[in-house]
Amino acid sequence: MREPKIVLWLVVTLMLFTGMMATAEVVGGPAAQPGQPPASKIIVSGSLIADPDLLYSTKPLTMGTKIVINAPYPAPGETYDVLMKGGNFFDASIAFMFMTMWGGDQLMGQTAIPGLFNAKEHRASAHIGIGTNPGLITMDLVRNVLKLQAPPNETDLDGVGAWIRAGVLPEPDSMIAILERYGTMSWKQATAGAAETFLRGIPALANFTRNSRRVFTNVRQMTWPIYAETRAYLGQNGPNAREGALLKAPGVARLIREMADAEDAALAEGKSRNDALEAARDEFYMGNFAKTIDQFSRDTGGYTRWTDYATYRGYWVEQEDMPHTTFMGIDFYADTPNSQGPAVIQVLNMLELAKERTGKSLYEMGYYTADYINYITQAIDLAFADRWQYYGDPKFVDTPKQLWTKEYAKERVKLIDITKHFQRVPPPGDPRNMKGTLEGWKEWTLPPKVAGAAEMDLAMIADETRTDTTRGDMMDADGNTFAFTPSDPGPLVPGYQVRISGRNRQFVYDPALPSFIAPGKRPQTTPHIYMGIKNGEGYIQTQTSGGDEAIQASVQALLNFLLWNMNPQVAIEQPKFGTNNYISWFTPHIEGAYGPGEVTVGRGVPALMNTVLGVTAYPPKALTDELTRRGGKVSVDNYPGPGYGLTMIVRDPVTRVIMGGSPAWSDESTVSWGR
Repeated sequence: MREPKIVLWLVVTLMLFTGMMATAEVVGGPAAQPGQPPASKIIVSGSLIADPDLLYSTKPLTMGTKIVINAPYPAPGETYDVLMKGGNFFDASIAFMFMTMWGGDQLMGQTAIPGLFNAKEHRASAHIGIGTNPGLITMDLVRNVLKLQAPPNETDLDGVGAWIRAGVLPEPDSMIAILERYGTMSWKQATAGAAETFLRGIPALANFTRNSRRVFTNVRQMTWPIYAETRAYLGQNGPNAREGALLKAPGVARLIREMADAEDAALAEGKSRNDALEAARDEFYMGNFAKTIDQFSRDTGGYTRWTDYATYRGYWVEQEDMPHTTFMGIDFYADTPNSQGPAVIQVLNMLELAKERTGKSLYEMGYYTADYINYITQAIDLAFADRWQYYGDPKFVDTPKQLWTKEYAKERVKLIDITKHFQRVPPPGDPRNMKGTLEGWKEWTLPPKVAGAAEMDLAMIADETRTDTTRGDMMDADGNTFAFTPSDPGPLVPGYQVRISGRNRQFVYDPALPSFIAPGKRPQTTPHIYMGIKNGEGYIQTQTSGGDEAIQASVQALLNFLLWNMNPQVAIEQPKFGTNNYISWFTPHIEGAYGPGEVTVGRGVPALMNTVLGVTAYPPKALTDELTRRGGKVSVDNYPGPGYGLTMIVRDPVTRVIMGGSPAWSDESTVSWGR
């Protein structure tokens, strides 16, 4: 009886070893060890890396054994406070969401897609919190009443531009959904500390004081009625506010209290915990706030109404329905094609095929070489062509699931040629028929009136209260993960200090496209989430702001960690490259945010780059010359290039040690707890 057991053991061992080597061969590097990058020393001919131990970061790697949090101040402290009061990981995520939005000056926005992995259930999910387009905004309105050929820029708040400040704010709905499904606390318990902090105030960070000083020099914001609440909030410390000034948001505390009062009333009537949570939710979407934003919209020429809030409801996407792939032995899951998260899945599938397509794996190409840059940027171009052609609100658009299959990726990479750049946006593929190119495709262009319009006609006027996407993520020792990327600037709602959103600018007016505008439809959104799961446990995730550039930076950071042996702090800080050869999801949807065929290479800081090969400045002229020789229109961007707000968290599945990194130049903090 013993001999068959030995044979079985040998077979299983051989299968596991073969699987590890196959995983390594996909990208060409050594097989990854549990929780760590693949090799301790890497020497690649022609690469900028000779020894990753000589790559430096601007601050030490953060590590902990209980929890690691990447988020703007004061999110880490408030998150920890909920945990110390007996809340679980997901109870704490509510305070985390509130404080991440406040710390990033994104209270609130039309875009909020919390993504999580529940370690107890071994399941990934995402709550699709994207505000819907109001019922009044139809094609008849934009074409025949507003006379628009394309969406105006979000900073045009006067006249025809007012309609884009219209999407429903989804965050409270997502928060309640998380508490109902995964939490243990009431709304009042989970938000008590946050409400107190909004009343007491926090020391203002640079982004607050910067916007505060600017608002006093902007004539529109000092005079237009739509900015009245914005002026009061940003001006609470006067025109010369500096970091450390006390910033308060009593209107947000009022919002939390109104919801808590509704919850208390429901509990007093003997209703269940979940019914009481629903009462708190209904207070936001049908009570004082919804009535206030209805009136504010009417007073400022907008189209949002109480009924848009009363009928809003986000929804869960379960693991089985999330775009998914495996890459280097890790399961990656993304949110829905409302966002560009699924494009990460497409790109990873194409990166696996580098050797099959070119004869060289990514590892053999070398770190940050012309071959490496060309292959990755062309994979992104191809994914973005599909993004424009197929991604849309799943409630309205049937996005083909074949997009995220490895079989489809094999067809798409046939268009990649690393010896030369794409000179135009490449054609989309045909996933339903498993073809790499969609037959009969014609390149999309703007309507003539818009394409030839003067810049001022498109209302491209700087909004000094504009802030960028905020991000936050956290992971604990059990492998629970949570990621959140709120976004959208805008004027503040009277009495509440939360922003109305301009995300509706990402609709288009061409009925042949999935982003075609319709009442009740959710716009496409560049903020997104995805997560990496290893052996059924939370393993790795990155988050970043950056619009169309976001997934470009995330993919590079993943490779820096998984393939090039960099720790999370070093991985996110290395200079990034990017492509601009795509149709932007932002108005006016011109081809390539900056130009067809353009490749961007981030400047390097010599202390961060490997100096063994004599690299004293980055990028080397030899690299930019070679990219140019291959037909790329090369531009050198400021350090670090795309994804300046990139963060990363990794949990070692063996030791359960959690490692996190965030850039020193952002308002992001990385903190940890545990001995």
